[in-house]
Amino acid sequence: METKRTRALTHSLQAIESASRAELNALFEAQFDRKPAPRTSMDLMRQNLAWAAQARAIGDNPLKRRQQFIRALDRQVNGKKPRTSLPYRPGTRLIREWHGTVYEVTILDTGFSFEGVIYPNLSKIASRITGTRWSGPRFFGLTENKANET
Repeated sequence: METKRTRALTHSLQAIESASRAELNALFEAQFDRKPAPRTSMDLMRQNLAWAAQARAIGDNPLKRRQQFIRALDRQVNGKKPRTSLPYRPGTRLIREWHGTVYEVTILDTGFSFEGVIYPNLSKIASRITGTRWSGPRFFGLTENKANET
């Protein structure tokens, strides 16, 4: 049984397959908020656009997913340890009392919101609050203190 979503995906894939170079460039820029590299092959653009269409069909955000892939590849290539993601959904509020003041952080898709500013990680927020370097997840009680495990 063909659903509305399946028909839309089929239509998108057919449009991508029959598109000219100029149309593929325009579709790529619209989808990924950037122009493709000047010598990008039409096949590669079609593959990327088809992947994005499939991701949209299942309710995923292709631009966000692409950025996650790029970060993961960058970490892998540069030998950096992959960051573990927090098991909390966007919108979750983290509350911490520090020296008599209560601080609140909201988890976002793109980072963490604290006092109207978006930060890339919790450690920057913890350092701002305390004035010294802290592990953000530890400061907000999201990890166990290894000294207390024994």
